Amino acid sequence: MHKDFQSFNVYLYWNGFFALGIVSVGWIYQLEAFLQTKKTSVLLLSAIVCLVIVAIVSHLLPTRIYYNVPRLINGIPGFLLFYITCHLSQRILQKSVHAAIHYIGTMSLVVYLFHGYFTRFSSIILAKSPGQILPLGYLLTLSILGIGGPLLLNHFVLKQNRILSYVTGGK
Repeated sequence: MHKDFQSFNVYLYWNGFFALGIVSVGWIYQLEAFLQTKKTSVLLLSAIVCLVIVAIVSHLLPTRIYYNVPRLINGIPGFLLFYITCHLSQRILQKSVHAAIHYIGTMSLVVYLFHGYFTRFSSIILAKSPGQILPLGYLLTLSILGIGGPLLLNHFVLKQNRILSYVTGGK
């Protein structure tokens, strides 16, 4: 598979995963209510089972041969592993530590999901600008806009939209 098409395919895959999160937001509330009724030992065992499923599928279906199949299969147990781990951290860690981890994780998810739009737009503008741009200036501009753009988007848009806020880890 051509390298550019493969990276474009990965980009579309993750945006599809994000769209699936928006669609499934109603089920997440039910999953959260279900997990709150379970004991910590059951959640820990469930997390281990999800991790084993992900490892077995990744081992049996390597991505170099079956490109999207292991990703699609591992999407559900991977999401459950992440969600169960968040619930375990709420039970085990102190509230202040958990709140700090939650904030950092929410912001990193927002940056991860939206940095591509901002860096690509910035690089197009920089490429069209007259004159030669130093590589350090190019790197700094893309880094600042790639991180700052999604954080501003989160502050002004995502926090106002309940579904998008929840999907990116907000309450």
